[in-house]
Amino acid sequence: MGMKSINTVFCAAVTPMNANYAVDYKGFDANIEWYINNNLGGILVCGGTGEFVSLTSRERIDIVDHVTKKIAGRTGLMVGCSAETTAEAVVFAKNAQEAGADGLLLIASYYFKPSEEELYQHFKAVADAVHIPIVLYNNPGACGTDLSPGFIKRMSAFENVKHVKEATGDLLRARKIREACGKDFNVMVGCDALAFELFKNGACGWISITANALASQSQEIFENMMKGNDSLAWKVFEQYLPLYTICEEPYKAIQTIKYIMDRIGCCGGKSRLPRLALTSTEKAHVDVLLGNAGLT
Repeated sequence: MGMKSINTVFCAAVTPMNANYAVDYKGFDANIEWYINNNLGGILVCGGTGEFVSLTSRERIDIVDHVTKKIAGRTGLMVGCSAETTAEAVVFAKNAQEAGADGLLLIASYYFKPSEEELYQHFKAVADAVHIPIVLYNNPGACGTDLSPGFIKRMSAFENVKHVKEATGDLLRARKIREACGKDFNVMVGCDALAFELFKNGACGWISITANALASQSQEIFENMMKGNDSLAWKVFEQYLPLYTICEEPYKAIQTIKYIMDRIGCCGGKSRLPRLALTSTEKAHVDVLLGNAGLT
């Protein structure tokens, strides 16, 4: 069965929340229209930026069903199906496929630190349960497990595992993965601040937190890089690099992009505890960067 290409820019969408910390579906709808109107290639929901660890299982399923209907095929949809238990990850994956998702994002266990064989069996169970593309998410800083090029090669034997979101910060990792898995294996940028360099090393897609706010700019950078127009891509990338960088700083990346979304007229809203809002000093710093970038 042929699979739709997911080699484009997906924003790792925030989950808007209202003053009572409930999911703000009207805000979600407004953001979706923002993404689509800015020609973004796709939307990832229930990923790390979408605060999946702060959502109930029912909320995650409801979000996928709601967003799928709202998008209505107008742009790509990827769904985070990460979970501590394999059984739950399979449930999320099957639900996303049934709803009409174009791809799935799957990270290693973020509490239990599995052995390589345990991780293989976890990923294998999800890959066997669905037929749509699965993007392995390599983010050892978040989950404590580094997916080696050799492990990714092992996983690439599955027909629907031909992508990895690379977020180690190692500029050579994209090249090493392609050397291990072959040039047809797809590396997706997972570090916004290193996007330009990772594209130069063979990345062919991008899952971006900052693309929530820089939707058209991120798509423009990507398309120029894919066409070999490096200088045009760098001109845009350099202009917004301070924002791509601050949106990946530890601890408050989600609160930062949510604040930016609110500042530019989109919907960010609150984050559930234990995440705390930006301080007045942190907000003032972000405001300076937004002003320098011409966004406010």
